[in-house]
Amino acid sequence: MQGVPVKVLNGEYTVPGVTLRLHFRHERALDALRPDSGIEPKEGNKLLLDFALDILRRNYPEITEDELLDAAGMADIGAIIGAGLSQSGYSKRPLDQASQNPSASPEANSSAGSSTPPAGASTTSSSSPGPT
Repeated sequence: MQGVPVKVLNGEYTVPGVTLRLHFRHERALDALRPDSGIEPKEGNKLLLDFALDILRRNYPEITEDELLDAAGMADIGAIIGAGLSQSGYSKRPLDQASQNPSASPEANSSAGSSTPPAGASTTSSSSPGPT
């Protein structure tokens, strides 16, 4: 399966994107990526390790948790998850930047599903807004 090459301590893996099945299976791991999630760091690390392992198993079905633990550090786990998420349309966006910085440009804080059109955009549309 195509993907992004990610170098880890003991080699290189081609990391595929995150499918919806993986997304739903690992929602708690995705929550653990938020600093305000309330998930204890030890639990969050285990959730993220399991998520990274399932992402890699799309291309490397034979890889075991022990092999990943021996081959990668926590930064590598983050790189694996980041590579998988970035290919699947996930992006880092500050969700509350406008509330922290009211002078920020609306275009910098808007998303595809925003109800506020960018400056100069038509106010009529035949399409529905994107997913929320």
